[in-house]
Amino acid sequence: MTPQATLFAGLVLPRILALLTLFAILADAGQPFNGEEKTAIVDRHNEIRREPGASDMNYIDWDDALASQAQSLADSCKFEHVNEGLVVGEFNTVGENIFAEGGESGDTKTGVDAVNKWYEEKAGYTWADNSCDGECGHYTQVTWAESRRVGCGRNYCPDLQGAFPNAWYIVCNYGPAGNVEGEKPWKMGDPCTECDSGSGQCFDGLCRPCSEHPEECDCRMVCENCANLNTECKCECPNGFRGVNCAEICEDVDPTCGANPGWPDADSCSLGDFVPLGCPLMCGVCNAQDPDFVCDGSTQTGTGTGTGTGTDTDTDSDTGKERGGGGRQPSGGQGGGEGEVTGDICTQTFTAATYVDDELFLFHGGKLWKVSSSGELLSPAEGENAQDSFIKLPNDISAVYQRKDGNVVFLRDQKMFIFQDNKRVEGHPIKIVDWGVEKDVAGAAHDRRQDKTYFFKGPQVWRYNEKSKRIDNGYPKSISTEYDSKVNKPNFVFSDNEGNFFFVKLQKVFRISAGGNEVDTGYPKPFAPEFFSDC
Repeated sequence: MTPQATLFAGLVLPRILALLTLFAILADAGQPFNGEEKTAIVDRHNEIRREPGASDMNYIDWDDALASQAQSLADSCKFEHVNEGLVVGEFNTVGENIFAEGGESGDTKTGVDAVNKWYEEKAGYTWADNSCDGECGHYTQVTWAESRRVGCGRNYCPDLQGAFPNAWYIVCNYGPAGNVEGEKPWKMGDPCTECDSGSGQCFDGLCRPCSEHPEECDCRMVCENCANLNTECKCECPNGFRGVNCAEICEDVDPTCGANPGWPDADSCSLGDFVPLGCPLMCGVCNAQDPDFVCDGSTQTGTGTGTGTGTDTDTDSDTGKERGGGGRQPSGGQGGGEGEVTGDICTQTFTAATYVDDELFLFHGGKLWKVSSSGELLSPAEGENAQDSFIKLPNDISAVYQRKDGNVVFLRDQKMFIFQDNKRVEGHPIKIVDWGVEKDVAGAAHDRRQDKTYFFKGPQVWRYNEKSKRIDNGYPKSISTEYDSKVNKPNFVFSDNEGNFFFVKLQKVFRISAGGNEVDTGYPKPFAPEFFSDC
């Protein structure tokens, strides 16, 4: 076996970032990929695409036309990119990853070998600021959410022009192309809630129409602002809202909408896609909100599984509304199912908590329980309507805390709602997706001394600087390295005004005193007796 030098090469295209070519030592004689190998390539791509926890990641499948184009390049034994301006089948843009390894023809290189090499670039990529330390272009193409088809070719080249002799050459083409400059590969969030198809139909955590496969098909869509979830797992937005999940307000964002010079009227909408994009209301992409429209902040969530083109949903027989049986996990003090209000404060489940001044506020669904500093329950045993204290607060918040300025902050999905007294601060909610914090954090604990807030979910913790409005460098970190391992993977977390952190796991509460990282002596304790004098 003769060692070969390792060569790196890339090409910058208008829509395609620089692509890296990787070389190793082993190679083998080969032919175009057979059926079993094609399946392995597709499966490996989708394994990698599930990892980020993206809300818009498409399932990627094999495409013969893309494979034919890739095979043509592999057969040419020319180490070069040919995808600029390339149109293949339905795809007006085509992404291209190339790979070669020098060596002997008796050791076959597989498509999975190439994909695994591209996957190694993950170590240099940071999603939060879309930055790359080294080369990441192959990895970001493999994980580009919008790409939904792949086709690959392979050849053994005694003379790979532009590289070296005796090399295996593997090419994979993607449709549509990824690596659009300035854009992130995917959006963070619950799987299949922001699919580019507009539907929340989901297969094993990836956006995939039910009509494309016979396996079980989930509906993961979450419709905001009282939108209706239809049988195609798509949100039907009420007037005044738009977007895949109806979370966006229907309004013109371009200051030239209706202006002259500018886009004076709806006749301007035919001048190009950019006009409706900036003037959706003027161009009729969506309609203005009805004057008498009132929404209680409720959502509809796809829940069921099915096969074929249909989508099953789980319907509450009492209300007629679809409920999210596959959505947020129940969490909190004493057990019980999500959405269940027991009427017994000693057995009630909670999903979020915070101290507001000297009172403990506990939340579950749209309900709120207030508890005095002495443990006296100030609310009815079945809870009170949280919107009576916080006007238009969405149901099912995942975390809450009070800042040192007295404002109360709520988190739901990847949005932040700030309330001053009982009213939402103007301009909220704001999206926090770019912070890199996972959707539906399990809890928030505010440290008033540092004016920093800690967000918890699963085994990770993020530290948010309230002054800079950014996540501190080096985060997220493992909870078990920052705190006592006993509090790893909490159900929810909250803090009091003295800076003590409370980690709730099942029926017990663990307290860590202000500034510490070890569980206090005597803890854990049963949740209810710790906070309610009547339990």
